[in-house]
Amino acid sequence: MAPHDDPPVVVAQSMGAFIGPLVCERIPVSQLVLLNPMIPAPGETAGRVVVGDREPSERSFAEPWPARAWPDVPTAVVAGTDDRIFPIAFQRRVSQERLGLTPYEVPGGHLVALSRPEELVDQLEALVVPTRSDEPYEKVRDPCRKPGGWFGVGVRHRSGTRVGTDSIDKENDMRVMVMVQSTPAWEAQGQMPSTEMLAAMGAYNEELVNAGIMLDGDGLKNSAEGARVVFGDGETRVVDGPFTESKELLAGYWIWEVKSFEEAVEWAKRIPNDPSEPGQVELRPIFEAEDFGAEYTPELRQQEEKLREQVQHQHGS
Repeated sequence: MAPHDDPPVVVAQSMGAFIGPLVCERIPVSQLVLLNPMIPAPGETAGRVVVGDREPSERSFAEPWPARAWPDVPTAVVAGTDDRIFPIAFQRRVSQERLGLTPYEVPGGHLVALSRPEELVDQLEALVVPTRSDEPYEKVRDPCRKPGGWFGVGVRHRSGTRVGTDSIDKENDMRVMVMVQSTPAWEAQGQMPSTEMLAAMGAYNEELVNAGIMLDGDGLKNSAEGARVVFGDGETRVVDGPFTESKELLAGYWIWEVKSFEEAVEWAKRIPNDPSEPGQVELRPIFEAEDFGAEYTPELRQQEEKLREQVQHQHGS
């Protein structure tokens, strides 16, 4: 990612902010862009950035950052205004305290490359600064480039279109919905997870994206902010939350694409959880066209494909 023949621009997301500066020390780069970053200080561990003085449990969070100083390269910080792992106020403060920089803000959460790829690409392109050419860099969007292609991650956009590199195995042909059960504490108080749990979930989501199986995922507000539409006896009723049966309510979901249901179960067993509070997730295969048999006529299939194309067009994918 660089104009003309300039050295590359390094884009480092989240915990990648521990790696990006080290790359800049080893190869010539024209710029370092930190995206929703964990900005380290020399000798600091990732666990200290995320969980403060508490002892981190994972080795990756316990090893100190080996750099002695920040690399002498142009650096910018891009922050998602809806990031729930590193809230925007936190990113503004840390960026200013550690780098003397004010973040460029874009809509989206921690995985902004997945949720708001177009806005992120616009911001990254605007940040590219030519270092060799005397001509100003003119931003040109390739209309054939799919969102996310710069990030080397095989994922799917919310419309269902695969984007990213060709190195991800594309024989995955089974979609699974993973439903996270709500808890009494969440339903009663809307109690947010700890910073440590949010960081662990963010790292887990990055693994899912890097493995090329995550199609979508989000958390849900508690049922006090929801409603049910009930059909029966020729009537339609709306019942406002909250609802008391927390074991039947959802707190979040993922949609994955995997080779087998067994693979999905193995991934689900690795979902971060709070040992102080029991929880569970439920996995269900999603119907594919071939599951409907002869009843799914060519006309119905054509109608479905037309709707998918319309959705993709509406969302710019």
